[in-house]
Amino acid sequence: MGDAVGDSDMEVIMDHYRQPRNRGKLTEADVDCEDVNPACGDRVRMQAILNDADEIAAVRFVGDGCVISMAAASLLTTLVEGRSLKEVVQFPEASMLEALEASVSPRRYDCALLAHRTLKAGLVRLAHDRRVSSS
Repeated sequence: MGDAVGDSDMEVIMDHYRQPRNRGKLTEADVDCEDVNPACGDRVRMQAILNDADEIAAVRFVGDGCVISMAAASLLTTLVEGRSLKEVVQFPEASMLEALEASVSPRRYDCALLAHRTLKAGLVRLAHDRRVSSS
């Protein structure tokens, strides 16, 4: 993997890549958004269901891409499930990078943050649509 991450700190990334959590599709998602990292072609689709308290009741991902992008999508699902829409929208990119427990090079930040940015964009759009429809 060269400059992507250090050899000694890939445990979390490799675990989530080899045994992805919450991989698959939801049939009735409140949030359904997809994005591509144009620099390398990674693609991820994030889906989520929110409960009546606006908490993430279920979250899934599908996609294809490098080890980092797919591992980050898996890890993200475990970090956001059960959290409020507001918490997830405010979840900092730096915290996502830290959760990977690896030294991701700046050249690979877009890979590591693709799922985070995609889910956040979908949640922001959902919150906006809800505000507009209740006005």
